[in-house]
Amino acid sequence: MTFDIDNLQDLTGQVAVITGGNAGIGEICSQRIAKHGAKVYVLCRSKQKYDDALQRCQDYDAETAKRWTYVQCDLADLESVKAAAETIKSKEDHLDMLINNAGVMAVPYSLTKQGLEIQCGTNVVGHALLSYMLLPLLVTSARKLAGTGRSVRMVQLSSIAHSKFGKGLPQHSWENLEKVNQDCGGTWGRYGKSKVGNILLANQLKQLTANENMSHLSIHPGYVNTGLYNGLDQSYGFFGKVFRTLGSKFFLVTPAEGASSSIYAAVSSEIDEKNLNGTYFDPKTKIGKAEPWAQDKDGVLGKQMIDFCKTFCKEKVGVDFDALAQEALEKK
Repeated sequence: MTFDIDNLQDLTGQVAVITGGNAGIGEICSQRIAKHGAKVYVLCRSKQKYDDALQRCQDYDAETAKRWTYVQCDLADLESVKAAAETIKSKEDHLDMLINNAGVMAVPYSLTKQGLEIQCGTNVVGHALLSYMLLPLLVTSARKLAGTGRSVRMVQLSSIAHSKFGKGLPQHSWENLEKVNQDCGGTWGRYGKSKVGNILLANQLKQLTANENMSHLSIHPGYVNTGLYNGLDQSYGFFGKVFRTLGSKFFLVTPAEGASSSIYAAVSSEIDEKNLNGTYFDPKTKIGKAEPWAQDKDGVLGKQMIDFCKTFCKEKVGVDFDALAQEALEKK
């Protein structure tokens, strides 16, 4: 039976946070999850982008739009991520699903506000900070839902690029800032490294919360016609525009098609019924298989990645990941 994003179970009373929830796959997730009753925090970089998305949501369904809440969040600025998490924590005492959807792809080399390579900084480190800061709310929900057959969901958007362009050690090291900021052979290598990082983050969070009622999933959504491909214009100019034009006509799928695995991971009862915690999904809710360097069976690369995130975020924005985890997991 095909999973239908327009026919979900009742989500009334649940709270969701979706990064990049104003466009593309994230916008579809925000619409469909709110449509079925959940309160959705839509995280995006600007109020104007949110307002544009809100108008589209009102056109889609006026009642759904009432369940959206805007939070400014620029994942390329850790201070902005920290402020977004603090805003959510000031408004909510629990959180049922976090979809780390936002990202940049194939953009020219540049640095985030705190000096990280833009793709690893935005796609991985920003989301790691948000995930840890929201962990107390997620664990609260997980414990409330214990015994109900429903787990809290943390969803990381990865990509098949983790396979095509990502690598393990020593090529794609997270040992220190110099290694994180290395060129990796070009924009696609850096993107692939960041998409491996998303799977590593899911694995690390799964390990951290092994005794909690939580499920951690990572997603390859497919080749989806979204603004993510705008980076090609910056990196390849005219040829990037040609690729986007031809792609949208011949092989890129719609955001609604691309969102199916993300929404499935976030809300489907099958995640718990089939014990799919830790699964990497391909498009159309098919169970996939991450590459060995992303599966990280020996735990070396994943620990290196999360240790870098911990050290960097503590140094730059004063957030202690270990203290947050201790607060969340010891709280009764």
